[in-house]
Amino acid sequence: MGSRALRSSRLPRLVPAAKPDSLEGVADEIAEWVATTGDAIADGLLQSNQAPFAAPASQRELSEFYGRTLFGPQGLPLAPAWQAEFQRVGARGLVEAVQGGAAWRREQGLPVHLPPPAGPPPRPAEAPHATRGAQDATPAAQEE
Repeated sequence: MGSRALRSSRLPRLVPAAKPDSLEGVADEIAEWVATTGDAIADGLLQSNQAPFAAPASQRELSEFYGRTLFGPQGLPLAPAWQAEFQRVGARGLVEAVQGGAAWRREQGLPVHLPPPAGPPPRPAEAPHATRGAQDATPAAQEE
């Protein structure tokens, strides 16, 4: 792709350059300004460690926010808020937000009723030596 751009820059210009005072010249300057300004703003946003238009907040402020928005007054999870947060930040982000919000609520003495942790279902306890009785019922054991 770089060689194609290099070749095209060597081609003669087919359209004469616009005069600086003409409307075409002004339009070219505006187009260049829009392109360079947009690129500069995008670069600044991408290089930032903060989401665009997000207010700087401490961990405590974030925990309070999530404690108030993800839980109802009785401490029950608010499903629509959890779903919206999941859509916004994904599974790991939701877990962090819920944990921070729950911790803040506990610090404030507010109730927290979290669902049980997800994971593989617990394995049923196996009866110790469940098959031993069947082995003892062999014909040799019955003859004695």
